Amino acid sequence: MKLHALLLLTILAIFTSCNGQPPTPPPPPPMAAVGDTVTSSQMGDSILVIYQAKDNTYWFGTHGRGVYKYDGNTIIRFNIDNGLSNNYVRDIKEDNAGNIYISNFNGINKYDGKTITNPDVAYPDGDWKLAPGDLWFANELSVGKPYRYNGNGFYQLSFPKNSKEDAYHKMFPYVTFSPYGIYTTYTDSKGRIWFGTAALGVGCYDGKAFTWINEDDLTEIHNGPSNGIRSIKEDKDGVFWFSNTFYKYTITQNATGGITYKREKGLDIPKSYGISGFEYMSATVDDSGNFWIVTYSDGVWKYDGKNITRYPIQNAKGNVTLYSIYKDRQGTLWLGTHTDGVYKFNGEGFEKVKL
Repeated sequence: MKLHALLLLTILAIFTSCNGQPPTPPPPPPMAAVGDTVTSSQMGDSILVIYQAKDNTYWFGTHGRGVYKYDGNTIIRFNIDNGLSNNYVRDIKEDNAGNIYISNFNGINKYDGKTITNPDVAYPDGDWKLAPGDLWFANELSVGKPYRYNGNGFYQLSFPKNSKEDAYHKMFPYVTFSPYGIYTTYTDSKGRIWFGTAALGVGCYDGKAFTWINEDDLTEIHNGPSNGIRSIKEDKDGVFWFSNTFYKYTITQNATGGITYKREKGLDIPKSYGISGFEYMSATVDDSGNFWIVTYSDGVWKYDGKNITRYPIQNAKGNVTLYSIYKDRQGTLWLGTHTDGVYKFNGEGFEKVKL
């Protein structure tokens, strides 16, 4: 299973104490985030995460080289020498004050424009709450607990028990990491927060109740397509897609809290492609309402509501392995890749970018 292979990429964090409650460590002193000026060719090829900040700077998160900030002229690299907890970046987000948060395999760092810090996490587990402006982050995959940032501090939360947890442990009795490990978080158009887990499907919190969706196509507890929920995306019609094209989900909000859902057949892929459906890594919706899907090694797919178009992503060595797709504030589509830097859509196809 890919789930076990991913364990090799995860740095495990285990919190212990004599009385069962983890002590709050003193925060490290802020480090002046001077960074190093680099050229585009020095950025490396494994650039997985792309984010455009409110000031229109671009941030690129890498697999092993830290993070890069690009203002249109200069590229600045920040890594562990400048205060990052780890050089393997999982996510990049921004709060209402313009602070940048860099999630990595060892926690979350805050960049305020001058320094990089490692903010405190509130212990014990916080209460489930939901407010506009909250930021949500995945914890280490081994832990399976999300972080909520409310503008004042970080709170580690515990998921309510998934009905398939016991079946998972029975099927995989020797697995020591959490089946609740989080691959992705997503805030939908109604402000609900969603979580894609490694083995137990999708969770949704609406501010009143938490709901699990753990159909077979979304969990590891069967022989179906799922290898963890890498992507959660709402399309232009308000329909949800969870990392595969086999099914789509119509969500209904309950008046008293929680959601109900209806699962329907996903994409009708033309027979000429030779497949009935597939899993994917990432998705987005462009300014025209087209749904874009990124696969690991089979290119990018566009669905306009009727027709499906595939865009192969290749270099001299063959198919490029992809990780993410991102739409910036100008509506431009970017690709993050494992081994070939970043690509950008030029209106006809995706071309490699040299900053």
